[in-house]
Amino acid sequence: MIIDTPVVIIFYNRPEKLKKLFLELKKFKPQKLFLISDGAKNKSDIEKILKCRKLIEPNWKCKIYKNFSKKNLGCRKRVISGLNWVFSKVDKAIIIEDDIIPSKDFFVFMKQLLIKYENNLNISSICSTNPLSESKNIKNSYFIS
Repeated sequence: MIIDTPVVIIFYNRPEKLKKLFLELKKFKPQKLFLISDGAKNKSDIEKILKCRKLIEPNWKCKIYKNFSKKNLGCRKRVISGLNWVFSKVDKAIIIEDDIIPSKDFFVFMKQLLIKYENNLNISSICSTNPLSESKNIKNSYFIS
């Protein structure tokens, strides 16, 4: 399975988690990768952040876009500024944080719903988290909230 929807990876200073994510992504060979990284808060973060930034080296045909901050913006500002950058270049993307391991089903789900709701202005995002998974009232495979 090759992913033609751009994939965004948001990461900071957890090379062990990012490495697991990237190993899983190799199975799906996304054609475009957007990398968003914040700058270091302190000196002890610098080495981990640099290690993370060097980890993502695809061995398949893939266009990589990097948005690495030189200074620490904090999680909120970094994510917002990074995603604004992504969406100035593409109109849709699959966003993954470094501690998420996506499955084939995840990518199928995202692709189907991104296509289905592409022109629906009432849908601003599609998320694979279901905080109501234990609810007996949900009969469909997804819901709109």
